[in-house]
Parts: sequence; structure tokens; C-alpha cells
Amino acid sequence: MDFMTVLSRTSYTKLDHENEAYIVTIDNFITFKNEFISHTQEKNWKPDAYYIIVFKEFKQTILTDLFQTLLQLHIFHVAILYASKNSPIHTYNPFQNKNCGKMFEEIIQFDNCSQTNIANIYFNKTEKILNGCTFNVAIPDWPPFTTNPKNNGIVKLNGTEQYLMKILGELEGFNLNYTYTENAEDFYVVENMKATGTLGLIQKGKIDITFGGMLLTYKRAFAFSYLYGYHDNEDEILTLVKKAETVPKWKNIYMEFTYIVWILVLITFVIYFIILSTLFRLKDKCYLILIMWDILFLHSHKLRLKFKGECILLQWVIFAFFINTYYQCNLTGLTTHPNYNYQISNSEDLSKFKLQSCVCSFIKTYIKALSPNKHFNDNNKDCDWLLNSVTVVSKDYTKYTVVLRSVYKFHEYKYKNEFGESLLYEFPRPESKIIYVIYFYKGFPCLGKMHLNALRLRENGLIDKRIRDLKYEVSKASTIAIKDYKASFIFPWHVLVIGFILSTVAFVIELIADYIMRRRMHRIIYLE
Repeated sequence: MDFMTVLSRTSYTKLDHENEAYIVTIDNFITFKNEFISHTQEKNWKPDAYYIIVFKEFKQTILTDLFQTLLQLHIFHVAILYASKNSPIHTYNPFQNKNCGKMFEEIIQFDNCSQTNIANIYFNKTEKILNGCTFNVAIPDWPPFTTNPKNNGIVKLNGTEQYLMKILGELEGFNLNYTYTENAEDFYVVENMKATGTLGLIQKGKIDITFGGMLLTYKRAFAFSYLYGYHDNEDEILTLVKKAETVPKWKNIYMEFTYIVWILVLITFVIYFIILSTLFRLKDKCYLILIMWDILFLHSHKLRLKFKGECILLQWVIFAFFINTYYQCNLTGLTTHPNYNYQISNSEDLSKFKLQSCVCSFIKTYIKALSPNKHFNDNNKDCDWLLNSVTVVSKDYTKYTVVLRSVYKFHEYKYKNEFGESLLYEFPRPESKIIYVIYFYKGFPCLGKMHLNALRLRENGLIDKRIRDLKYEVSKASTIAIKDYKASFIFPWHVLVIGFILSTVAFVIELIADYIMRRRMHRIIYLE
């Protein structure tokens, strides 16, 4: 074992860094119970370090209670002696005979302190000390991380973290006894090194491990041992809003050009009208306007003009050709790439358009743990659960939500239209990055080896394959709800109807005007 520097401290000072070994001098067992245990609540305390505890007052009768206390604190590597020249060394091995760190059968005594090899005092941590052990685990039904086989849901495969722990159990030789919790969205808080929920059950000794899409936070990292790195580090908290829909179809009639182009077309029309009316000196100005309008729509028209007039009119014909061709090309392009309303895509847009938050309590608590000054002011009970908040936002343009990327991607099939397009828009910039972890009681053995194996499972693609298998299983059940593809045509029915009405009215007016003119002609008396 490497030699470590020993720092002197009193019972009233706190550790400001972690140590690999501790030498503790203490008066008696009563003082040990009253004062030493308080140091286990410090964030830099390490139960899996090497301990040497020296008692000034020592009795053989306290050994059983002493080691039982150390066992509850998960201090496994410890040597007990008292301040005497001929003091024996006492230790224990709670992993002997498959006791799995939960009990000990004997107290080991070394009589000659000076001749005892220190390597014999501390049991070998590199061996498979977890072989044959069974650990109690509490998990929620929270796919894709964990699934409850008793639920009659779509997903039947084990989640990614269950799959990981199964393989690690096979490598280390331990088994897992699962207990399923009801609420997957409870965010367990750690204050003063004391936790609530299933994390609190670990500290009370009722369970050994918990996981299920649990997030790593600053306070949790000091209160528990944890396994991380088995999922990619790209997971994040996303902001979602309802995806902008296409503009009304009738607006596509004028959206092919910008307003500047339309103004220039109008100015050009007026200028050509003035030029033509000046040159031709037509009394019926409306007739000239109709001719120019007719040519603008590429309709042929017969006019008897002089060469100079034909040249000027030809320029208007060429202009009308290019404008009409460009317009029709853009209109055709809109059938495959339609125009959309403005898409809200960043936090500035949220403030500008005054969108209301619809965030579940789980995310609120986590964001508050990261940024105490950030709050979401919403009291909508429909947004209390993560997937419910996504459902609300998918139907309402005035709200936004914040979700876990992996959970949303797993349930994304629920938020698509009949064309298979997503109803929600993801902000390109995430709210924050997140790390998923598996929590153990502080001081859990062999975590270094398990972490290495977890990284290998991620690197060789087995964890990603399990995610793909879960998504494929979901896709098989969700294909029934997806409708057959339908072509989306942009057809200006409103404009067509208005055009028919106007042409009908014009036709009726022409008939009435013709009838009136005929009546007047019959009343005229011709004199020779």
C-alpha cells in the first residue's frame, strides 16, 4: 500500500478534500459514537478509505458493537488497536463467506502488532468479493432506462440500465432483487447529506442500489457512490414549443414575391400605362388597362398598331413573360416546400412572444438544484407530469416546456401528425447537459472495475443497440396509428371562389349593359 500524508485535525473542523487513508485517535467508544459518526455527514468523507482507529481506553466487550457500527457506516477496511505497546490489532471481513458487506461472522485478531504485515489486515479488493451476493434494488417504470415487466405496456424488453446491471452482475457474480416504485418523476433532494425517496432508503439500509434515468447533481455526488459514463454525454434538457404550421393556402398567392417586388411590378404597370396611353391616345383608358392586364397573364391579344407602338408593347410582353414565369416557378415550388409561420426558436423569442411555461415538477426541481435563481411561474396541473406537459405544448402555441431529450425521443412517435412529421420544435441550444447515473450506498466496493466494464459496454455499442431495440419494439406497436401518406396540395380555393364570383358578377353586368344598349337602340328614329 502506498504511504499517504497524515493531516492532523480536531473533531470540530471539517474535511476540505478527500483522503485515501485515515488515522483516528479517540478516547473511548462512547466518544466514538457521539463525535466520529458526525464526520460521516461531511461531503468529503470516504468510507471506502483505509482506517486505523486508536483507542486510549479500550475494552474487549465493545468490539462487537464497534464493528457493527462500522458495518452500518460501510467502513470495511479498518484496523482497531489501543494505545499500548503490546496492543493486538482487530479487524473484520464482512465479505467473507458471501456475507456481501451486510454482516460479519468473526472478529479477526492479530496479537503481535510489530510483526503483522499490514497487507494481511485489509482484505483484497481485487478479488470477486461480490460473487454470490444479492443486492436490493428500487427502480421506477421509466423507459428507456427501466421497465416494469408486470405493466401491460408496449415495452417488454428490460431498459438500458437494467440491461447494464445484468451484464455487470454476470461479470462480478452478483444478483439483483428488484422492487418497483410507482412514481418515476419524483426528484429526490439531498440536503445536509440526507436524502429523500429511494435515495433515502439507501441511507437507511433498506436498499443497496437505485437507478432509472436518475440525474447526477452536486449534492448527490457527495452523498452517494455512483456509476456513470454508460450513456453518451450528449444527453441534455431540451426546450420544446409547438412547431410552426404552414401559412394559410390563400396567402401563397402573393407570398411568392416580397412586398418590394409587388410594389415595383405595380410601378412598372403604371409607367407603361402612362406611356402607352400617351402614345396611342386612346379614349377608353379602361380598355388599355384590361389589355395590359391580359398580357400580364400571358394571354394573346390582337392589336393593330404601328411599328413604334408594337415595339413598346413588345417590351411589356417580355416583362410579363419573365414575371409570370418566375411567379409560377415559385408557386410550383411551394407545393413541395410551403411557407411556414415564424418559428419560435430561442429564449429571446419566448420573452418576445410572452409564451407561458408548462414544465413538470421533476424538471423544475432539477433546474432549481442547478440554478437556484431560475423559476418557472406556472400553476397548470396539466403540466405536472413530463409527458403531459409535452402533450399540452403540442396543442398550444402559447406554451413551452422543458424535457429530458432521451425520454422525449423515446416517446416522440406520440407527437406526430398523419404525415409522420413532428408536432414539436426543439430549440437548437439545450437548457443544460445532463449525466445519468446509478446510485449505490457510499463506499460500495468494486465500483472502479464496474465503471471500466460499463465504459466498455458503451464503447462496443451494446448500450446503444439496446436503445435501438427498445425503439424498434415501440415502432412495431405505433405503426398502426400512422396513416398512409397523403399528398398535401396547396390550392387557393378561396381565391378561386372569389374569382368565380367576380367573373359571374361581371358577366351579369355585361348582359344587363348589353340589354340596356339594345333597348336604347330600338328607340332611335332614323331620318333620311
